Amino acid sequence: MAAGGLLSPVPTPGFFHLDLFIKDTKDVSQRYDELKARLNLEKGPMESAITNLLSVSAFYKLGGQTDALDFLEDLTKKDENNLDAIANKQFIYGQLMRARDEMVCKDRLQELLSDESDAATARNARCFAEQGYALAFVRDDSKDTVSKIRQAISLFRTAQSLVSNVGIDVVSEEERLVWKHHLGRAYWRLDDLRVHAENKATLSHMNGDRKEGLLEAQQLFIEVSKMDRSWKHSRFYIARAWGMLGTLEHKCREKCEHYQSPDYLVRQIPQTEGPGLEWGCYKKALEINPADYEVYRRFGQSYSRERLYENARQMLDTSIDIMPEKTSNWFAYYSRSRLNLFQYDMLMRRWRRVGSPPPDKQLLQRAKQDAIASCDGVTTHFNTFLLGKPEHDGVLRLRENTEAAESYKRAVESDERTYYSNFNGVLRSLMVLHGSEDHHRVHYIAELAFWINEGYKKYEDIRRPIRYCVYKFGSQMIQVCRHLIDDGNFQLARIFLRCFKQEDDIESYTAAALLISEIPEDDEHEASGAVSRSSTGQPEQEVSSKPAPVRVENSRCSDEFHYDFFVLHSSKDDGWVDYVLVPALEVDWGFKGCVADRDFEPGKSVFDNIIYSIENSYKTLLILTPNFVTSEWCKYETEQVLMESLKSKSGRVIPIMLHECDVPASVTHLDASRDAIGCYDWLKLKEALEKSPPTEADQEKQIVGSLRDMTLK
Repeated sequence: MAAGGLLSPVPTPGFFHLDLFIKDTKDVSQRYDELKARLNLEKGPMESAITNLLSVSAFYKLGGQTDALDFLEDLTKKDENNLDAIANKQFIYGQLMRARDEMVCKDRLQELLSDESDAATARNARCFAEQGYALAFVRDDSKDTVSKIRQAISLFRTAQSLVSNVGIDVVSEEERLVWKHHLGRAYWRLDDLRVHAENKATLSHMNGDRKEGLLEAQQLFIEVSKMDRSWKHSRFYIARAWGMLGTLEHKCREKCEHYQSPDYLVRQIPQTEGPGLEWGCYKKALEINPADYEVYRRFGQSYSRERLYENARQMLDTSIDIMPEKTSNWFAYYSRSRLNLFQYDMLMRRWRRVGSPPPDKQLLQRAKQDAIASCDGVTTHFNTFLLGKPEHDGVLRLRENTEAAESYKRAVESDERTYYSNFNGVLRSLMVLHGSEDHHRVHYIAELAFWINEGYKKYEDIRRPIRYCVYKFGSQMIQVCRHLIDDGNFQLARIFLRCFKQEDDIESYTAAALLISEIPEDDEHEASGAVSRSSTGQPEQEVSSKPAPVRVENSRCSDEFHYDFFVLHSSKDDGWVDYVLVPALEVDWGFKGCVADRDFEPGKSVFDNIIYSIENSYKTLLILTPNFVTSEWCKYETEQVLMESLKSKSGRVIPIMLHECDVPASVTHLDASRDAIGCYDWLKLKEALEKSPPTEADQEKQIVGSLRDMTLK
C-alpha cells in the first residue's frame, strides 16, 4: 500500500494482540465494560474498531474466547473484508488450535492485501484508522504510552492520505470526518500525557510543539462541526466537536501566548457571559445533543473554575445521571468530588471570617463517596495520579486518618520520583494517628520509619518531605530517628537528623545533636534500608535484631489452629512485614500471627519450623515480590504450603501482591493477578482471614470449573 510515496506496513495478523496485549488482566473487566458502553453510544464508521477491541478484551476475560469469536463473527457478517477482524479471528483460532480455520483466515488476508483497487485502498485505510483508534484507547502505563499516541496520530494521517485520491462514493465525507474527530482527540490526549510528564514548573506557558498540536486539534474539530446534519450519526460527532472546541478555548487562552480565537468561532458563537467563547461552545453542543454526558461534564468543570459551584453541580449531576457507569465517566465523579471540597473550603473561610453557620459535613461525605467512585472507575496510574487528592483531602477533613493513610499509600505507588505530595500525606496521617488517643499507637513510629526508608529508595531527594515533617512534628520525628538508629539504619538517620539544624525548636535541635553523636563515624558507608540478608536467597538461621511486634496470646479464627496466619516472605521484605503488616493484623485487629524471627522454636531446624507453622496456621499469607520469587527459601515454603493446602482441601493460601512480580511456577494454579490482595487492602485481607474455608462440595465445583476452562483453552 502506498501512502505519500512511501511503502506503508501492511496490517499483520493478530495486530491487536501483538501490539496491545493486555498485560494487567485484573483491569480487563473494566476495559470490557467501557468498550461496551462506547459501542452502545458511538454508532457509525468506528463501530468496527470498537468491536475489534471488544473482542480483545473478551478474549482475556475468563472463558471469554467464545465471546471474542462471536463479536468477530458478527463483525465479518456486516463487513466480510474487515482486515483487523480477519486477523484477530486468525489469532484466536491459532490459540484454540483450530488449524484449518486459522489457515482460511490467513489465506483470505493474503488475498485481500494483494488487491490494488480503490476498494482495497479504502479497506486498507479503514484498517489503519481502526488501529489508530486502538492505540489511542490503549490503557497501559508503560513509558512508551506517548509514543503509542504519536503512532495513533500517524496511523490516522496515513488513513487520510490513502483516501485522498479516492472518491467519496468509496469513502464517504462523513467517514473521513469521523477519522478527523478521533485524530483531534488523539492530539488532545497527547497533550494531557505530555503535561503529566513535564516538570510543572515549566508549564506557565506551553512550548511551540504543544501549542501546534492543540491548534491542529482545534482545526480538526472545526471541520467536524461542519458535518452535514442530515447524516444519521452526525449529532453525536458535531456535539462532541463543539464540546472539545470549548475546552480547547480554555486551554489555549490560559497557556498560549498571543492566542486569538478562530474567526469561525467568533462568527458562530454570540457574545455571552462567562470566559470568552468557551461557554458558548458548550451551549451550542447541548443544543445539538442534550444527552451528551461528556459536554455536561466539561461545562461543569468550567463553572467550577469560575467558582459558580451550584451551576457546576447541576452540570456534573446531569452528566452522572446520563452516564453513571464509573469507568466511562470517572472524571465526572472526580470533578464533583473536587467541587464539594472547594465549596466546603469556601464556606469554612466564610465561617471563620464573618461568623456564618459552619459548613455541613455532608459536603465532605459526598466528596469522599465520589472520590471512591472515581477510583473504582479509573484504569491507569496516570489517571490515579490525577484523582488521588480529592479522596485524601476528603478523608482528612473528616478526620478519618487511618483511611487517609491507606489512601495515600496507594497513591505513593503511582508517584514519580519528583512528586512528594502523596508521600507527605502518608507521613502526616501516620503522625496524626501516633498522636491520637488510640491505645495501640506505638507501632506507628516503626511504620513511619519503614515508609521513610521506602521514600528514600523511591524519591530523588527525601530531604524535602522530611523537612516538612521536622517542622510540623519535631518531637515525633526524634522518636523516628531513634528507631532508625536502633535498627542500624545510620545513613538515613544522619540525613534525617541534619534537617533539624534548620529549625528554631531548641529542644528538638538539642535532641537531634545528641542522636547524631550516637552514630558511629565508621558507618558513613552504611546503606539505607532494612538490614540485608544473604544475597544467594538461601535461608539463614540468624534471628533479626529488629524489634518484633508483641505477639497475641490466642487465635481468634479457629480453635483447631494455634495461629490465625503464617507469613511467607523474603527476608528482604521483612521491614514491611514487621512494621506494617503484622502490627495491622495483630495490634489493630487481634489476629494471632506466626512470624519466623519471632515465633520459630529455637533449636529446631528451619524447615521443621516452616512445616509446623503451616500445619498450625488457619491461613497462610504469601507476600509476592521480586525478592520472594528469587528466594530458594521462599520457593521451599511455597511448595510446603501448597501441598498442605491441597492435602486438606482448605484453600488456606492468601496471596498479597506487595510489588509486581512474575508468579512462581509453584503457585500458578492461583490466578495471582485476580486473587492477590493489594498490599493496602486491609479490609479485604481481614475478610479473607475471617472467611471460612470452602467445603468439599465447593472444592469439587472449583475443580470442575478449572477443567472446563482448560478444555476451552
